[in-house]
Amino acid sequence: MCRKISIYDTTLRDGMQGVGAHFTVEDKVRLAMLMDEMGVTYIEGGSPAFNPKDAEFFKRMESVNLKNSELVAFGSTCHAGVKPSDDESLGVLSKISFKNVCIFGKAWNLHVKSVLGISKEENLALISESISYLYNCGKNVFFDAEHFFDGFKEDSEYAVSVIETALKSGASFVYLCDTNGGCTTEEISEICNYVVNRGFCNIGIHSHNDIGMATACTVSAVTKGLNSVQTTLTGVGERCGNADYFEIVPTLQLKLGFDCISSDVMGKMSSFYYRACELLNKKTFKRHPYVGRDAFGHKGGTHIDAVLKENKAYEHVDPDAVGNIRKMVLSEMSGRAAVAAKIRHVLPELVVNDDQVSEVLLRLKDLEFNGFQFEGADASFELLVRRTLDIHKQFFTLKDYKIISAGDGSSAIVDVFVEGQEEVTAANGQGPVDALDGAFRKALGRFYPELNKMRLVDYKVRVLDSSKATASKVRVIIESADGEKNWVTVGVSEDIIEASWIALVDAHEYMLYSSSSPKNSGL
Repeated sequence: MCRKISIYDTTLRDGMQGVGAHFTVEDKVRLAMLMDEMGVTYIEGGSPAFNPKDAEFFKRMESVNLKNSELVAFGSTCHAGVKPSDDESLGVLSKISFKNVCIFGKAWNLHVKSVLGISKEENLALISESISYLYNCGKNVFFDAEHFFDGFKEDSEYAVSVIETALKSGASFVYLCDTNGGCTTEEISEICNYVVNRGFCNIGIHSHNDIGMATACTVSAVTKGLNSVQTTLTGVGERCGNADYFEIVPTLQLKLGFDCISSDVMGKMSSFYYRACELLNKKTFKRHPYVGRDAFGHKGGTHIDAVLKENKAYEHVDPDAVGNIRKMVLSEMSGRAAVAAKIRHVLPELVVNDDQVSEVLLRLKDLEFNGFQFEGADASFELLVRRTLDIHKQFFTLKDYKIISAGDGSSAIVDVFVEGQEEVTAANGQGPVDALDGAFRKALGRFYPELNKMRLVDYKVRVLDSSKATASKVRVIIESADGEKNWVTVGVSEDIIEASWIALVDAHEYMLYSSSSPKNSGL
């Protein structure tokens, strides 16, 4: 039977110590509820003795019914010269309504002597007395052996004596902390192996990412016999962050066979990632392992051809296992198999022969040579296929457009023909593209009222060759939406307005194709 690994998440405490991290009490409640869905075993909620916001969080959580997770309140050992019963931090932890508490103590001589200014024996006494006090108050006590690995490298026997003291005093679990985040996997493996061989059980790992190895070090520790990991969502935390839940849990379970969470929860991992980023007010990372939008994205023609035949050829796990999807990216590097697969994806009703695939591929490469990019612009790619294969419906014909810019805004005039009828409209906007979009939609709205639901949600411009200064080509990417779906189109020109117009035309035509109106039935 595979070994069970408990997940102890410290996003709400250590994660908050990261620069730029600011959580309201409501944020913390919502994150805790998300982690409960994600199968986290223990959720470290913060330090109620040191932070009024954390105290309020624990009070709020008394009325929240967690199904899978247990809350943990965080604090420190008592201060030197202060009895545990008189220590403010321990007093708060002893009275909190939740049974789990975690305290940290020093495991490195450097901190014992230079930071605390006490002897090694006095430090062990602080650890022992603090844990015993909380244990006798009926608490389940976790202990963070701070700077354990640095302490071990300086004085292994003393660092190990910290573990022994904590466990003998009533700690149910001891976490070995790479607090500075500077250890390599080789060091972590060697030290964890030593600790396990000394017969210690209920040992976990806490890693920081200061040399980019938090995930690797955490996984290495588990392979040496440790059975709990401390993580944060997306790796948030102090300095360079902590070990990332979304990297560690799938790796331990899918690659190494450890039991961390249910397969149902694992199958929603990508969805959880995007929800976590939203709550953390953090941008998603497209290339995030396992859960990023590009984690299973294939661009090279040889790769795509192989994956279509056997997904294991270029995928280490099935995307479905983590709730992600396979993504075929079209570019000048694409081969025939990739183009054929993409055509089937965007136009499943269309049957194409080899000659037609070659024709589309040739057109694709020609456009990309001239600056177009279809990696994220599926709407423009579908229209490219329709135009290339002569299955394109001419919804409208542009006669002319004109932009008038002033200091306080812009105006646009658009002249179009729809089925022989001319329509000339004008609109004002915050800028020339906004005005052009408004006038264009107004002109077509008389004939295609469904376009009134459409709106422009994102607009990006990239200069393709800055060495040519104002003569450089620009690529415009436009994201549009209609309240139910989003789509992306692209335009390229030496004139930014023309490039924007090309992308706008594609955006409107794509919506007309996807509209349910019989008039716009497409093929």
